[in-house]
Amino acid sequence: MTALSVVTPDAREAELPRIGSDRLLLVCPHPDDETLGAGILLQEASASGAEIHVVYLTNGENNRLPQMAAEGRWPRGEPARARWGEIRRHEALHALRILGVESDPEFWNLPDQGIAKESGTVVARMSDLLRFFRPTMFITPSVRDLHPDHAAAGALCRQALLGIRRQPPPRHLVYIVHGSPHRNEGSVTPGSSTGFRARKVLALECHATQLLLSRDRLFGLAAREERFLSAELDASLHAPKWRGLLRLVNLFSR
Repeated sequence: MTALSVVTPDAREAELPRIGSDRLLLVCPHPDDETLGAGILLQEASASGAEIHVVYLTNGENNRLPQMAAEGRWPRGEPARARWGEIRRHEALHALRILGVESDPEFWNLPDQGIAKESGTVVARMSDLLRFFRPTMFITPSVRDLHPDHAAAGALCRQALLGIRRQPPPRHLVYIVHGSPHRNEGSVTPGSSTGFRARKVLALECHATQLLLSRDRLFGLAAREERFLSAELDASLHAPKWRGLLRLVNLFSR
């Protein structure tokens, strides 16, 4: 079981009772989100003997600037996108092994930067997976993440969970990759260690395609403390205004 601590308004941490998170389902819009969003949590869950299942909604194939930097030409057409997506899938597999996840993930092959358009597919498939895997902890993106794929994934995962009305429901926590991490009352953080942080760095190194043009920014994101918020509280908070502009600023902030 995984121990989490609660972050109080004055930022001091108090221990919570150990929780039954022996079946953890992590949803990632793209390869590399497993490391940036939950690299410490995955290691803690693995070390505690939890059963872990990871789902990648897309292969991150619509990633043209890094692909052009790697291949020396502007990527055109479906073959180029498929080739890049396959590389990113292999990067994700290597990262998961470093983070201690031995089970094979699912790749749903939805269109990168098009998750919102696949709402029916995401809700239906996620509902089926929740019924089949029966997680005790459900980790998804925040609806307040600045990336539209992340925000859409967060909303659709919450819709799927509310639709099945399982009792008892899993503990649904959300993470932010693009934007400021949660510092609200009730946010929780997994236990960390020097070893966990070092392996998170090694896992990020697996995503060589993403480090080509954004190395400093991504390592800055990976260095942040992982904080998770309940999905219910996350949904009740105001969505950021000027999401696109804020995301652009975030991309060039490091």
